[in-house]
Amino acid sequence: MTLIPFRNGQANQPIIDRQTIEISIDHPVTQSSLLDQAETLVRQAIATTFGQQSDVNEIEVLVLGDRHGEISPILVTSVSRTQWQADPQVSRWTRYYTEGTHALLQRHSEIEPTAPAATPPLVIQNVLVSIDRPGPVPLIRPRTSPTRRSPEREPLPIASVEQVTQDNLTDWD
Repeated sequence: MTLIPFRNGQANQPIIDRQTIEISIDHPVTQSSLLDQAETLVRQAIATTFGQQSDVNEIEVLVLGDRHGEISPILVTSVSRTQWQADPQVSRWTRYYTEGTHALLQRHSEIEPTAPAATPPLVIQNVLVSIDRPGPVPLIRPRTSPTRRSPEREPLPIASVEQVTQDNLTDWD
């Protein structure tokens, strides 16, 4: 026979403390060092909670990675007080989100510049083009306006959508 303690006429419900920890990723970092940092923060949160709140029976800690507003879960640890006292290894009670962590780190490495630009970027019609950046350069043609049209070209007549064909469109050249 199991006795369930009562408080104010109701059975005591287990008290679960849920915490969320956000790690800001603003510099290049390896997946293993990020996981080490996350596990260290979880270990501290569990020790603090169980040490200071004797009524908490279980703790769940979610660790999120935040890279310039892109947030992805790194790990979640759920452990009861008795489990933690028997085996205080974070990895034993943790579920890892390796795909989310990998995606955050990959996006971070893609955005990091490989070499500093020698000249400032040039902005043309809301398209950012860096002169010294390797890779293909997008083809940007200036828009013509009525004040910049060549004198030999006549302005196009206003036409309905049905009237516009490939034959009456002006060429850029």
